[in-house]
Amino acid sequence: MPDILYEKLSGQLEMMIRSGEFGSKLPGLHKLAKILGANHITVRKAIELLIDRGYLEVIPSCGTFIREKKNPVRNFRMIGCIGVFCGSLLYREMVFNRQNDRIRESGYKILDIAASSQVFRDNPLLLLQFPVDGYIFFGDSLSRQMMQLLLDDPVHFQLDYQALANWDGTPPGDNDYTAAGKTVPWADCPVLTRYDLGTYQTTVLGTTVTGSSTELVNGLFLGRRAFYEEPKDEKAALAREGAQRLWNILTEGATP
Repeated sequence: MPDILYEKLSGQLEMMIRSGEFGSKLPGLHKLAKILGANHITVRKAIELLIDRGYLEVIPSCGTFIREKKNPVRNFRMIGCIGVFCGSLLYREMVFNRQNDRIRESGYKILDIAASSQVFRDNPLLLLQFPVDGYIFFGDSLSRQMMQLLLDDPVHFQLDYQALANWDGTPPGDNDYTAAGKTVPWADCPVLTRYDLGTYQTTVLGTTVTGSSTELVNGLFLGRRAFYEEPKDEKAALAREGAQRLWNILTEGATP
């Protein structure tokens, strides 16, 4: 149980670091424990975990500092799948093997990460730890918190992965880690806002919650992946042309 607690606490602390809440240096251990509402021993273990992951650095006699971390552009040629979409594990494995055979020429593979999404609901930051370029979510495996982590913070997403293309589709420059001119809020896209998305209904701690689906998506952003290499064959070139047409349709009348 303690292990699970400090793992969760490290995820909470990482999100606070990403949001810039602490600036360049963490508060002292006991003050941080008070902020997080946790035992200082548990907080120390969470900090040690983030040190091991490269987010923090201890400078003797000075304190614990946040490291400037710029990850390389994601280009693993791997798509992760989460959620239940079929019956037995044997059938699931067979489906993934067939799909990987079909897309082999593209250079991509599909990775079956988990049938259950509960572990990601408890700690959405785990989604950023897998060596994949994107995800496919089946059924109700994508929670609102997971969706917001992936889509509603383009500034930190670009800072970490430099994976967003410019508005015209060209890749960002080597030192361009900004999201400016690369995304547009859903609410600012006339083509998307004219659709009635209806309402949603979910259960939270045994209570049924309903609301407007439009309100859920209005805080999200549209962006597209940057490609740093020319397409290797005609099939890949046609796929990019199709993606360009879709982008033009969805963003018609919108500006970055």
